[in-house]
Amino acid sequence: MNEKRSFLRYKVSLPFGFGLEDNPISLRGTIKDISMKGIRVVIGKSLKFLQEGQKFFYLLLPNKSLKVCGEVIWQKNYEDRREMGIRFMHIPEGHKEDIYNYIFKYHQQELAQRWWQM
Repeated sequence: MNEKRSFLRYKVSLPFGFGLEDNPISLRGTIKDISMKGIRVVIGKSLKFLQEGQKFFYLLLPNKSLKVCGEVIWQKNYEDRREMGIRFMHIPEGHKEDIYNYIFKYHQQELAQRWWQM
């Protein structure tokens, strides 16, 4: 299988929040993997999620909430959940560093193993 991704993905279990301007975090889920280009999110199947266009998302890292702009690029429905792939469209420079630092701090062993597989 050819991998189309240009960045490595790291398995995580992080809270995820999606919000609109009038309700900053109206939908919650779990981030299952993260890279510098996007995330895979799991939400409850009954929750409706707007698919068109760019949206603001909140990555709830330990001790920090990051507001980023992203776009849903795929969705899969399962019996008990919905999974979505979200591509980051705009991340403020400081947030990029926060994401990298999170990956480096909490996934250093996985980062080292993958580095030597390249």
